Amino acid sequence: MDDADLRLPASQRRRSDGIHGHSRQSRRGTRRAGRIVTRIEQWAAFVRGLAALTAITAITGAATIEALRIGPAAAGLLYLLPVLWVSARAGLAAGLASAGFAAFCYNFFLLEPRYTLRIHGLGDVAAFAVLTIVAIVTSRLASGLRAREMEAQERAEASAAEAEFAALLAKAHRHDTLDAMALAFLAERYGDAQLIRGDDLAAKRTALAPLDAAAAAWALHNDGPSGHASEVMPSADFRFVPLAPGGEDVLALAAGAHPRPRDGEVARAFARLWVQARDRLTAEAERRAREEADQRDAVRRALLAALGHDFRTPLTVLKSGLAELDGDAPARLGLEVDRIIRLSEDLIATARIESGQPVRLDPVDLVDIVAAATPRTAGVTLRTELPDDLPLVRADAVMLTHVLGNLIHNALRHARAEVVIAARAAGEAVELAVCDDGSGIDPAVAATIFDRFISGGDREGGLGLGLAIARDLATAMGASLSAADAPGGGACFTVRLAIFPARGLPT
Repeated sequence: MDDADLRLPASQRRRSDGIHGHSRQSRRGTRRAGRIVTRIEQWAAFVRGLAALTAITAITGAATIEALRIGPAAAGLLYLLPVLWVSARAGLAAGLASAGFAAFCYNFFLLEPRYTLRIHGLGDVAAFAVLTIVAIVTSRLASGLRAREMEAQERAEASAAEAEFAALLAKAHRHDTLDAMALAFLAERYGDAQLIRGDDLAAKRTALAPLDAAAAAWALHNDGPSGHASEVMPSADFRFVPLAPGGEDVLALAAGAHPRPRDGEVARAFARLWVQARDRLTAEAERRAREEADQRDAVRRALLAALGHDFRTPLTVLKSGLAELDGDAPARLGLEVDRIIRLSEDLIATARIESGQPVRLDPVDLVDIVAAATPRTAGVTLRTELPDDLPLVRADAVMLTHVLGNLIHNALRHARAEVVIAARAAGEAVELAVCDDGSGIDPAVAATIFDRFISGGDREGGLGLGLAIARDLATAMGASLSAADAPGGGACFTVRLAIFPARGLPT
């Protein structure tokens, strides 16, 4: 269901910045209605008491008529009926009044000598005591039953209201619509509902009275309820509930016509459901953003791979044709073709890294890798220093060749006379270094030398891809790539690779 279909009444379309659900005037009307209901209940109890007194009077009158033959003992039992009824329906005060009136009528009208309040013995006292005890016990039992019934009813109403509130919030697809719907629901239940921002409260941009503003600030700063019917500033007009622990919003609810003991618990439940709905919308927005980003990345990876593959074949043919021609111009063009071929290989490597394909690590001989990655050079000496007892390393041969090729091409671009490829065992790893005798690493780009498409990433003359891809490929193999100035001048890039375990050991 779309938010456009959730057509709220105009009076309920509110922003979430503390706009009232109802005006202060309507709150006065709500309280006036509450006082009227209370008075009605008081009058109802009074009427029930009068009915009980009328019943006692009728029983007394009937007992005084000799033709009906209702003796004092039977009349005393009949007095129990109105006393029980009024105690159960009108409370202890009405029950005690009825019991006292019944004892008076019993003694004054039915016991000899009549029309006197003379107590003849313990029986008269016992009759009054029995009526009083019946009134007390019945009223207590009835009040207990009413309290449990009201509690069960309040729990059921609270559960139904929470379910209705949660179902309503589940229909929202935007935060502004969610807040408006929540405020409209709570305003209908409590008479007034506000969502107050912490910055508005600090800047005194709310319409709250000073006491209510202080209670709201306390609730926000202490992550606890405050205001009406709470332990903190209970004389405030509103009940304040933090929308979320450590959050910036506080929910203000009017006291209502009939505050109930569970109102605070229900208000906290509403706030919790509201926060959960907000979190749901945030999670959905983040999920959609991730899906869109993943889709864009998938398209980009596919484009990079397609470009790399589509470029490589015609460039290889072009390079072969240039190799058959004589002269300096074909040779220079061949170097440019080699450069474009390396760029296409970098694009393919980028697509492979970002595709998340698992990397298989096998035992690799660095001598073979160096031989495969070393190009023919002119004008720069390329020297290798590889010990005969160099152990095998854990790597992907194709990826490691690509890493070393990028490092060598970077070094050849900046070397004055010599590039050295050296390897040595260092504990449980082998360090493979490519060093040149050029100008070294510019301190201005040292921190970003391995970033993609950053000017200076390949120090100068490159596109900013070679070193970045070398670092990413090394990371994919569980290796590391670092850069430092060479001791004798120039730059030195070092790949640290794990030694492949000996036979019989786990890989």
